[in-house]
Amino acid sequence: MRAVQVGINMKKIISQNEARRLRKQVAALIQERYDRVKQWKSEYPGGVEFAHISIIDERIRGRLDVAIMLNKVLVAKWRGDANVLDIYAVEQ
Repeated sequence: MRAVQVGINMKKIISQNEARRLRKQVAALIQERYDRVKQWKSEYPGGVEFAHISIIDERIRGRLDVAIMLNKVLVAKWRGDANVLDIYAVEQ
């Protein structure tokens, strides 16, 4: 059995099977949301996708994934004077 916090000071005991089932359910929901947002990338209204950039740094990939999971839109702005692409997470 495993204790799970359900309120400020309340805990509910659940089995390991239930905990595994809930973890799988959360992972499936996260993947579903990620897939849905990923679909929008090339179909964003008024937007045109014209380049693909591979992100190798795991920290940056993690930040981008979290922004997408939080239902943010990623917007990029080119600073040609510094040869830098700034990426912002903004509300939809």
